[in-house]
Amino acid sequence: MNKLELIERIKASQISENRKQEILGLLVNNDLNQDVKDQIKDIIQADIDSDTSIPLTPEDKTKIEAITAQTSQELSAVEEGLNQDMKFVEKELTDLEDLVNNLDKLADEADIDSIRKTI
Repeated sequence: MNKLELIERIKASQISENRKQEILGLLVNNDLNQDVKDQIKDIIQADIDSDTSIPLTPEDKTKIEAITAQTSQELSAVEEGLNQDMKFVEKELTDLEDLVNNLDKLADEADIDSIRKTI
């Protein structure tokens, strides 16, 4: 797309008038280099982000609230599952440490018994 085609597309777009003028000013006063393209992209994104011409309906708000509540419940369930898994892992580690300690004690006792038998 060349500079003239881009100017025509901007003029025909639904971008707000002040942002159109800003973009057209960039295009008229500069070469179409990567920096100018990036600036135009940022202006268009800002226009998209600021578009409040279509307000949310009560139905939209209700849907958003329902999805937010459902997501929150799902995250809570995942968090609870992770907490239970962590408790299980902690118990298994504690049991393993106890087993190692008991084996160490048995090994020590066996060494003591072996020493006693040689004396």
